[in-house]
Amino acid sequence: MVFAAICAGGRGTRMGSALPKQFLRTADGLPIIVRTVGAFAYSGQVDRIAVAVPEDRREYTCELIASNFPARVYRNVSVISGGGTRMQTLALLAEHFIATAPKDETNVILTHDAVRPNIDDIMIARNVAAALSCGAATTVIPAVDTMISSSDGVFQDGVYDRGKMYNVQTPQTFILEELYGLLTSTPPEELERFTDAASLFVSAGKKVRLVPGSRSNIKITYKEDLAAAP
Repeated sequence: MVFAAICAGGRGTRMGSALPKQFLRTADGLPIIVRTVGAFAYSGQVDRIAVAVPEDRREYTCELIASNFPARVYRNVSVISGGGTRMQTLALLAEHFIATAPKDETNVILTHDAVRPNIDDIMIARNVAAALSCGAATTVIPAVDTMISSSDGVFQDGVYDRGKMYNVQTPQTFILEELYGLLTSTPPEELERFTDAASLFVSAGKKVRLVPGSRSNIKITYKEDLAAAP
């Protein structure tokens, strides 16, 4: 089976809004989170979806899903409480799916940022195929800017080969059981060193396939980003 795990636990402080950014509305009048769920629900490639949100937004999110999707879609969407960090939230999402995943099938989990509503069917299909063939995949686009390093935040002390640099997007996609195994077997203090699950896989010596993303697959972070999600 194919599962979609949508991380929507952020508070959106950089957006400068009292309402977390995943609940803000784009130009079409839809909340960002509704558009993101819809992208997976109507792709024809995902069997079940789970959205992880702050505990105090869980009931509100359930109401949004119920009011914006027909019953045939809504019944395949679960809303759970997220954790204090992204990795904790991913562990809760993986655990949610493990409980009902078929034991005699290869189960795939797509992990995605709730505030990337421009995900499309092609990226979903490429991610699923890559995970099935390799075990893990991450969506990327080539870096277009020169990448430098600064150890003190004041002066440049290094430069990277731009030809080898990529900007990471989501989905990041894995065999469900492998992701759950790594998330639960890694000591909590070590787990929190990682900002994404693909890096956890690389650290464990596993290969992660690069999947082409899109310039339009932006992460809505600031107010001006809303204009890029018409």
